[in-house]
Amino acid sequence: MIIKSEHVRTDLLPYDFVRTNEVIVIEEEDEYLIISTKNLSMQTYHELQRHLCASFEFKICDSATFNEVLTTSFSTTNHNNDISEELSDEFDIQDFAGSINTTEDLLSGNNDVPIIKLINGIISQAIKNRASDIHFEPYEDHIVVRYRIDGILKEILKQDSKIASVLISRIKIISGLDISEKIASRWEGVSFAGR
Repeated sequence: MIIKSEHVRTDLLPYDFVRTNEVIVIEEEDEYLIISTKNLSMQTYHELQRHLCASFEFKICDSATFNEVLTTSFSTTNHNNDISEELSDEFDIQDFAGSINTTEDLLSGNNDVPIIKLINGIISQAIKNRASDIHFEPYEDHIVVRYRIDGILKEILKQDSKIASVLISRIKIISGLDISEKIASRWEGVSFAGR
């Protein structure tokens, strides 16, 4: 199955719904096609009808195709936000992370933006500080983010563990990795702001 990225509609469903239910909306000639790695449950079917307000066709695809479309589409459209605020000297990573409401579902559509801004801030500040790498270290009750600057690890953020999984998932999306893969602990090659 060949899917053109320009046909993927990332604006119609919340990201958490796409990821949890493994469904992606494709639009071709004003018709919707839903691709998934599994058959739709009745609940998922009704939610799709509610979100799309239109009829749709359905096809099952292999997980490799699904994950490729997911990572490519959601990293190039939904997550390339305006990063000017995060690049400014006034942006404080610790303060911003502290303002994120960890009691809410951090993967819901309305709450994607704070996590993306946090990641943009972490990466842009690493570039400004000339860090050679960034370490995301999840612990039982918190996550620590450190920069390696001149061979020395410097802690720049310590935050509630509730943001750890969504933070790591977003980094994997930016990196073009399979977000369902839990074993890989290291990855390289992220491009940020054209660098």
